[in-house]
Amino acid sequence: MKMLRLNKKTLTLLVILTVALLVRIIGIGWYLPYTYELDEYYTIRKILNFFQENTFNPGSFMWPTFYMYIQAFVYSIYYLISLLTGKIDSLADLSYIEFFLVGRYTVAILGVGTVFVVYLIGKRMHSHRSGLIASLFLSFTLLHVKYSRLIRPDVPMVFFISLSFLFIYLIYEKGETKYYLLASFFAGLSIATKYGGAILVVPIFLAHLFR
Repeated sequence: MKMLRLNKKTLTLLVILTVALLVRIIGIGWYLPYTYELDEYYTIRKILNFFQENTFNPGSFMWPTFYMYIQAFVYSIYYLISLLTGKIDSLADLSYIEFFLVGRYTVAILGVGTVFVVYLIGKRMHSHRSGLIASLFLSFTLLHVKYSRLIRPDVPMVFFISLSFLFIYLIYEKGETKYYLLASFFAGLSIATKYGGAILVVPIFLAHLFR
């Protein structure tokens, strides 16, 4: 019975994550080959510049660069797979729509990852049921779903903020050095993704203080 209950819990979580993925990728190609989101053009232009100019310098810092490096890494994998399978012969053979879809799918996956981390936080702070409810709410949160379909740094930043917050709570709960390091590490990644992640300095300090 215990094993059955555990399997049921796991199945429920998998259903929530699957639904979260579906609501983010169904219609992910909206408006393509056009988009009114100038931030998407900005990101793709900077990433293409990495490949064309053989540099990791974006040339401007409206956003920090880590998010662009994540996207550049995914584009590199997609490009290599396309070359090895004979789909293309050079970077110029990749279509305009492909650039947008690869970037959008990357953000969508990080969005689903955030749903999972929210489950872990809820489970740790209260109970398995609380974690499931919290993750279910985030799965259908309109703004999160919308930005999970766009090549913007907002959802990736929230993903790293959520990971940091999980370890911030463990600082408060256990106070072990490894949780300070992990919380700070993911806080650093969130700031390197978008400057708003700097707000994590406050909960890290409060977790230490209340501990």
